[in-house]
Amino acid sequence: MSNGNDEIQRPADAVRSGEANRTNLIKVLFAIWSALQILAMAYPALTAPTGDGFTRGLNRITAFFGFQGVAGILAITLAIQSFQHRTKLSRIWRIFAAVPITVAALLLLAVLGLILSAQLR
Repeated sequence: MSNGNDEIQRPADAVRSGEANRTNLIKVLFAIWSALQILAMAYPALTAPTGDGFTRGLNRITAFFGFQGVAGILAITLAIQSFQHRTKLSRIWRIFAAVPITVAALLLLAVLGLILSAQLR
């Protein structure tokens, strides 16, 4: 016989489930970011170039930067979430959460370096 209190959630359980939800959110964001990185490399490589002359192949570049743009926004979101909940994450997930923003920053620096080096010639 149940007294009706079986379904009441204790405050400690609610806090733990909230922590688990945040950790799972970071894991899901990391998985989506990883998929976007794979798509950013695979989709342009498997797409035939279109256009004539100077614009031939521009569809590949725009696809790459489109995927990277979405991945960059996701990397910023992931960095903010992991920083806000860093005490609840294991060490390995703190490291994994730092990878996307690091890759986005390195890509941005590489593109800026490429543009600057082209202008200096």
